[in-house]
Amino acid sequence: MMTLKSVQLMDYPIINSTYLEVCSEVISLMKHTDRFSHITTLNPQTLMGCEFDSQLKKWILDSAFILPDGIGIQWAIYWLAHHKIGCITGIQLVLELLRRGGFSCMFIGASPLSYQQAMVRVKDLFPRVTFIAGAHGYYSEKQWPDIIHSIQAKAPDLILVGMGFPMQERFLQLVHQHCSHGVGMGVGGVIDILSGYSRWAPAWIRSLKLEWLYRGLCRPQRLKTWGFMLSFIRWLFRNKGY
Repeated sequence: MMTLKSVQLMDYPIINSTYLEVCSEVISLMKHTDRFSHITTLNPQTLMGCEFDSQLKKWILDSAFILPDGIGIQWAIYWLAHHKIGCITGIQLVLELLRRGGFSCMFIGASPLSYQQAMVRVKDLFPRVTFIAGAHGYYSEKQWPDIIHSIQAKAPDLILVGMGFPMQERFLQLVHQHCSHGVGMGVGGVIDILSGYSRWAPAWIRSLKLEWLYRGLCRPQRLKTWGFMLSFIRWLFRNKGY
């Protein structure tokens, strides 16, 4: 496996490589390790969750990779660490992984309908991936052990968990405790995009780094979760010494 470049954002080592390099490293990780690993796509919401939850922070810092997911982390690294880096979004990485294929993949998350639609569509879109039946994201936490047992039995190489933060992180921690194979990644709304239920932001919006705003305008209920932004701004100023 190659060594990916990284930069330090306070306690967090953030990958500073292209998404193509990261994709190659993830595939190598799936094939050449004998323990379960997880990848974190770090955004301001996840970062603030870590700052208020030491156990979550420990989990994130134990990631195989921490990727800069979005312009908020990009700005923070430039302002605090004086490095210019690119973003690697979850959808960008997932699409490249699925295009390359050569592994088995399981989805956990999304609504029952969106999950089913995604499973139908991806089998045609990505024929080089073996898609294994997983589960939608509307099961209660009391039912998670049954899902974990299914993961143990089927041993997928890649597990994409789209339950939203911090539910998907809690689920992946449980997977880590009970499974010894594969790579897990929290992917938020990526399963909804793969199903066609949600749209990926148009290329011109992504080029302007406004994908976060597009998602909020398309699904206004997301705006209710944006309270973390004030905490993120305070965190930036505090660590800048203001």
